[in-house]
Amino acid sequence: MAVGRLRTALFAGLVAAAVPALLPSAPAGAHAGGRAQLYVESVHLEPQPTGWRAELVVRDADSGKPEPGVGVALTATGDGRPAVGPVALTDPDGDGRYTALVPLTEGLWTVALEADEIPGGPRALPFARTWPATLQAGRPVDLGGSGSRPAEPGGGGHVPARPLALALLAGVVGLLGLRRIRPRSWTGVT
Repeated sequence: MAVGRLRTALFAGLVAAAVPALLPSAPAGAHAGGRAQLYVESVHLEPQPTGWRAELVVRDADSGKPEPGVGVALTATGDGRPAVGPVALTDPDGDGRYTALVPLTEGLWTVALEADEIPGGPRALPFARTWPATLQAGRPVDLGGSGSRPAEPGGGGHVPARPLALALLAGVVGLLGLRRIRPRSWTGVT
């Protein structure tokens, strides 16, 4: 009889883990009062002959999906240098990936990014963030987290949150199921 309970518990655990993964993510309209909550995790700056190419992905913070059709602008200030921008970034493929050539030079900069809804685009809550940046000739930089860091060749080791959460959920449900069906020890007293 314990084998049947074990199978039932394992099946329940698998169903509990699989159902959320099979359901579609809620559209941005279901979040933040019907608006996408804009978020930019990092800005990649790649040196070019006439400045630095800025590349980034604007996402809805609730669903994680890219958000095309919003306004994105980058400004930069540096000690003893004239301010740069705002420089409008464009999304040429309409996939939420924005890019622009920014007339920056080597040195220490404070880079500010703003993303917001624009007329005719999706409804969105604005995003604004500032990072310190140290730019060196020939060295790409990723701005994110607490500041600038040299760009990692081939990208970082980011683990998507949803699959990780599903794996953890499946493990917890499985352990709870096994704990519940564990045979009781017999004490000899009836």
